[in-house]
Amino acid sequence: MLSIRKIGTQIGIGFGFVLVIMGLVSLFAVKGLQTGSDSFKAYRSLARQSVLSGRVQANMLMASKAAKDFLKTREEAHLEVFDARFRQASDFARQQSNAMQDAERRRLSERLLASLDNYRAVAEKTFELMRNRDTILQKKLNPQGKEKVRDLFFVKI
Repeated sequence: MLSIRKIGTQIGIGFGFVLVIMGLVSLFAVKGLQTGSDSFKAYRSLARQSVLSGRVQANMLMASKAAKDFLKTREEAHLEVFDARFRQASDFARQQSNAMQDAERRRLSERLLASLDNYRAVAEKTFELMRNRDTILQKKLNPQGKEKVRDLFFVKI
């Protein structure tokens, strides 16, 4: 069939065939790029959520350590670190909750926020109880203890 046509026609048909193949390849390439772009957007969203989760964990670790140190030493500097780190962890948890697209992940994030609020309330109650304990110890028990030691000293003599 091609042998009876002129050489110019044969070249034109070949060139047209190459253009059609290039067009098909281009369509597949564009579709592949769009799929890759969508996949990258999904990955980026998950990566951002993961980074926020890591920040929440890191700040909660530091807040927990500061709370432990405060309970151990009663230094207000540790309580300030606790407050700052806990505030940052809560902010990151709120950002994470707002960024969640998936309903299941959003529900887990909201549970995290509720747990953080509960943790904060329990920590504040614990700090207050420890302050009350220290006040009772300093104002009542220590003076009474000194009196008892003095009384025992006189009893020995």
